[in-house]
Amino acid sequence: YFYPIPVAEKNVTYDISVDIDNGYIYIASWAGMLRRIKYTDFNPIWELVPLPEDIDSIGDEDEISCASFSSQSYVYNPQDPQYGGNHNHKPYAVHIEGDVIWVGTANGADKWDGTSWSHIQAQGGFNPSNFYDLTSDSTYLYAGTNAGACQYRLSDLGRVDCWNYYSSPEGLPSSWVYSVAMLSNGFLYAGTNYGAGVIDVVNDTV
Repeated sequence: YFYPIPVAEKNVTYDISVDIDNGYIYIASWAGMLRRIKYTDFNPIWELVPLPEDIDSIGDEDEISCASFSSQSYVYNPQDPQYGGNHNHKPYAVHIEGDVIWVGTANGADKWDGTSWSHIQAQGGFNPSNFYDLTSDSTYLYAGTNAGACQYRLSDLGRVDCWNYYSSPEGLPSSWVYSVAMLSNGFLYAGTNYGAGVIDVVNDTV
């Protein structure tokens, strides 16, 4: 069942991604969670894509999917945890790479491999918690977060590095990175609230 969206103003859609192979459009909405539509259908209807709860990042609900979940038993609640809700039900970003769907949320990031969810957990403090944007190459996932532009191994989702305002010898204009774009020559563009930076991920320089 679905809890009411707290206020209409918070149901802003931050990101959109197209799954051309399977004919879906995905949107990430702050209070509307992750939704998709089969754009090849004659009369398409938006459907909810269930995400794990905060306490259940790799637990009982890690195999929920659009095809198997029950709207009667699945609890979608984007309210804050102190009110019984889940930060992981507040998505910022959706990134599709082949058959893999990545979702950046206010509680880290989720990976759907077609069978089950994996999760990069928010760490709190001056660590990545809010994942505003996502991109990837053949080896790494790159995330724009509240703690910089961060690099994660695709193999085990372990964090490799984060480039931010405090990076040495020269950092980004700000640690709040809201957008990331990977170029084929090994450079990562990072858009912040104080301008953009270019990161050489091979030589670890900004």
